[in-house]
Amino acid sequence: MNICNPCEKFEIGIKQWKYTHGFADPLPYIGKMIKSHEYLLFEERRIDGVGSSKLLYRCLKCDQSWELISWEAVGQLDIQPHFPKHPPPI
Repeated sequence: MNICNPCEKFEIGIKQWKYTHGFADPLPYIGKMIKSHEYLLFEERRIDGVGSSKLLYRCLKCDQSWELISWEAVGQLDIQPHFPKHPPPI
């Protein structure tokens, strides 16, 4: 699947954050990264029992879904494409 230019920049920005901010809490920085992607729509936040959060976003331009995984306690942030188990209704 081809992704749009804003999604490509968003993915690169998240990956660069890991190398420049190290052990800082990622949640305050996510908002700034999302603002630069004008087509990104927040879909869901999942919190598990071990202190990590999964934030699901979908691009309205190229229809790519993203899963941001953050571990606030240790300052980790990761991104990966998200493939929903059930496609959205038409």
